[in-house]
Amino acid sequence: MPCHHLIQTSYYAQTFFHFLTSIRFYRSSLTIATSVIAAELMGRVKLKIKRLENISNRQVTFSKRRNGILKKAKELSVLCDIDIILLLFSPTGKPTLFTGQRSNIDEVIAKFARLTPQERAKRKLESLEALKKTFKKLDHDVNIQDFAGAS
Repeated sequence: MPCHHLIQTSYYAQTFFHFLTSIRFYRSSLTIATSVIAAELMGRVKLKIKRLENISNRQVTFSKRRNGILKKAKELSVLCDIDIILLLFSPTGKPTLFTGQRSNIDEVIAKFARLTPQERAKRKLESLEALKKTFKKLDHDVNIQDFAGAS
């Protein structure tokens, strides 16, 4: 085989190798881009925190989030050994009651009733401020007065 054929073959091999490498790069980039798009379409979407107008969507969202908050309440109860009662009403008015492992409804309500009105107001404000910080992290504007006046 003449020498110039070897050089030419080597050039073609390098060109072909670069072509394959670029295809592999574009393919992996395409896979990553497809994964990102799929995650945006199917996965978590940043939801603006406001009332859902569609009744069906509202019920589905409530059911999913209720399960999440019940799981978190149970974890908090077990991990921190606290008294906890959680009472939720679905959009259709159906109640859900959660009590922690060591919680007794009557005892927890009595403990709450022993708080002075000033202590209750202070706790409420602290809770609302924590909620406001959480919403701010999520990049949502929240007016504390909307929540404070609601209860």
